[in-house]
Amino acid sequence: MRAIILILLLAGCSDHWTKLGATQRQGDVDSYLCQYENKTFSDGSVIGPHGDLAQEEMIRRCMKARGYRLD
Repeated sequence: MRAIILILLLAGCSDHWTKLGATQRQGDVDSYLCQYENKTFSDGSVIGPHGDLAQEEMIRRCMKARGYRLD
């Protein structure tokens, strides 16, 4: 698990999330966790041509629920 987080931190994220009192590193970790949770708990109902967009929206909602905002 740590190796995956390290790879993500080195690779960076396409979205820039900010949260008062959180470092960029913590934001990257939380973003990874939202992505991981979305893949882990997905029931496969998000399929088709707009499936990727729906998954991205789920990740955005997860980050917002954690107190982040997208800059």
